[in-house]
Amino acid sequence: MAKDGTIRGGARMGAGRKRKSAEEKIADGQAELPKGDSLGVAQSKKPAKPKKHKPNKFLTEEQKPGKNQYIKETFKKVWEWLDSLGVTERVAPHIIDEYVMLITIHLACEREILKQGRVLESPKGVKYLNPLVRASLDYVKQANNLWYGAIGAVARDVVPVTYDGDDMERLLTEARMM
Repeated sequence: MAKDGTIRGGARMGAGRKRKSAEEKIADGQAELPKGDSLGVAQSKKPAKPKKHKPNKFLTEEQKPGKNQYIKETFKKVWEWLDSLGVTERVAPHIIDEYVMLITIHLACEREILKQGRVLESPKGVKYLNPLVRASLDYVKQANNLWYGAIGAVARDVVPVTYDGDDMERLLTEARMM
């Protein structure tokens, strides 16, 4: 124990046996290659065309009168984009539903902000930020986290990136993917 009362010691950084890489383990026969794709999903002999997923019932229920949430249109655009990349079967349907819900709520907040304004004034004359601004930012942040963390990651893993000879483009693209 040190003079200040803290307990120091223990294993030092870098001490001990070095870990083997996956290549060395496979070469030694200690591990085997995973079967399937990078997500651990086994490949079937004939990839079946997935059925078009429909949005959940609660997403398509009637909204407040006069409030069109554009959920069906947004869902259709996202589904068609994923289908054009051929990754619809790799993304869980509930993730697509959640993304569509977050984006449509964000758009609804933005529409209300356009009507009311970003800065509001109380009856006493005090100006304050519209609370919908913060809500809109929160929804778009959640949607972006979901997009880049789940949906975009699957699309990035599946769709190959091609370079047309420009070294700077290749370097910038690789830096973004890290």
